[in-house]
Amino acid sequence: MTGRERVRRALCREEVDRVPWVPFVGCHAGALLGVKAREYLQLDELVVQGVRASAERYKPDGLPVIFDLQIEAESLGCELAWADENPPAVSCHPLANGKIVRDLCVPGPEDGRIKLALSAAFLSRYNRLRLRLQPTSLGRLTHEPDQLAFVFASALIRPAYSTRSVPGSASTPCGIDRLSG
Repeated sequence: MTGRERVRRALCREEVDRVPWVPFVGCHAGALLGVKAREYLQLDELVVQGVRASAERYKPDGLPVIFDLQIEAESLGCELAWADENPPAVSCHPLANGKIVRDLCVPGPEDGRIKLALSAAFLSRYNRLRLRLQPTSLGRLTHEPDQLAFVFASALIRPAYSTRSVPGSASTPCGIDRLSG
């Protein structure tokens, strides 16, 4: 069973040969490359190199391409305080400095570092296919991170290795194809 199959089957609450391992390496991947988090999380080429280094070193079943919960906040206009060894922290509210809710727009794929995250996800997948690497589940935590968190939390509440059927499942295979792209 490949890592990708293991992750997909676990998310569907189907039997797997072992519990899948999907480490959220985050800016630790930058440390593997010898670069600071502030550099790593702002350059898609470094993220791609970090994903590859993490995959080669840890041999996970899946690997989020980028784990930075402040991407959406930054795209909404929040200011960030950058650190060398950690992801950035939100340093102001999006409605600070006289903004009102009507001034805010829903971020799109070109806004802030969303573009960087999507580019890194595309390049990581392209490189995996080009280099014929072992198929893994390259998670994209750049779109609907709360939805993925809910899926993982649900898997903890109802163990993924259980063969019990889930009543009311979606018409698509356990409804995860919208998550796995």
